[in-house]
Amino acid sequence: MTRHDLPSRRIALVVGIAAAALLAFVANYYAAKFVEVGSLTFAVGTLTFALGYTLDDYIRRYHGRVATIVAVAAGALGTLIYTLTFDGGLGRIVLASLASLVVASSVDIRLQTFLLGGPIWRLVLVSNAVSLAIDTVVFTLLAFYGVEGIAIPNLIAGDYLVKMIMSLISVPLIYGVTMLVPFRPLVPSRIA
Repeated sequence: MTRHDLPSRRIALVVGIAAAALLAFVANYYAAKFVEVGSLTFAVGTLTFALGYTLDDYIRRYHGRVATIVAVAAGALGTLIYTLTFDGGLGRIVLASLASLVVASSVDIRLQTFLLGGPIWRLVLVSNAVSLAIDTVVFTLLAFYGVEGIAIPNLIAGDYLVKMIMSLISVPLIYGVTMLVPFRPLVPSRIA
């Protein structure tokens, strides 16, 4: 890395952290709006939420663990801003969102440590497959267990499927960003 890489690296990091907060805000705004496709159900917020995990993978790969933790915290802040702006308090969905974010992101960051040396597509797809499964189960159970009219297994299956589809779609976006912002990933030993 040359010193000329530093301004573009910083700009990409600031944009990434701001995007993490925005994605969490939008995901929470649409968290209780559902779409049914066949027997599967998914929350509209799921479409943006999965992109947040892919964004964390990008930040981890190119900016390190501390920057990733800051991005996760920005996502939590986005959730809290949504709550205070639209929800009027810490409702069940927001508490479920914060709890699932902490649990799943912790697992995601640990998984990333083992996957950093390989291609970015593997980092994204493997870490998202595990962490999004955890997130989906924790969030859905905490937010919707006991709510009349919600089929929990269908919602878990639908949300997870949509999250993984969004993860697949987002992989080319990471490659595109890395072409636009020309810097190399940090060496794995410096990221851990």
